[in-house]
Amino acid sequence: MVTPNLKEATFNNVDAGLRFKLLDDQLDGEITLYRLQGKDELISYTKADNTREPRNAGKTRHQGIEVGGTWKINQVYDQRLKLSGSLAKHEYREFEPSTILDYSGNTMPSAPKTFGTVEYQIKPIPELLLSVEGVYVGAYWINDANTEKYNGHTVLNLRANYRRKAYEVYGQILNAADVHYAESTSFSNNQVGYTPAAPRTYLMGLRYHFGK
Repeated sequence: MVTPNLKEATFNNVDAGLRFKLLDDQLDGEITLYRLQGKDELISYTKADNTREPRNAGKTRHQGIEVGGTWKINQVYDQRLKLSGSLAKHEYREFEPSTILDYSGNTMPSAPKTFGTVEYQIKPIPELLLSVEGVYVGAYWINDANTEKYNGHTVLNLRANYRRKAYEVYGQILNAADVHYAESTSFSNNQVGYTPAAPRTYLMGLRYHFGK
């Protein structure tokens, strides 16, 4: 196996953020804008013989906006809504892995443009926390050539936590709607590969909290 002659990657990063509290602290959140420009960024490249090796991408750019916040909906039962999400673009500015391949201007694989979570929490009694969470992963390209796309998915999770002094009992139903989706994707031999995510999963457990 021949090790490629790799260069040291360098990055220039610029970001700006805003934190806020509104409505008598009922709503708080954060917004961040960023741009990360890379030179010789190290990536994992799949060659024609289906082997993978590290390569330097000439120039890359990652830019977008990230948001997150919590809304205290009602003091009754301590109801809250938590939101987080991002809108981003990850692209090759210059990337020519061979003399006949040029991916400059393409979007980097496995990098969804949109991502978000929303979670509703409620405490029917002080010791019991119930929550419903939705996780959204947007579509993304699977290969460097941007010819194969994964359409994304939305997953629903349910959780319950009951704590009494130092003891906590918890239960979770992950992927409650039993959605069939890919945990990850790959591309080799001109074929797309999918790693299936777990089906509906039930978890229960007991925790003991030391100290206070």
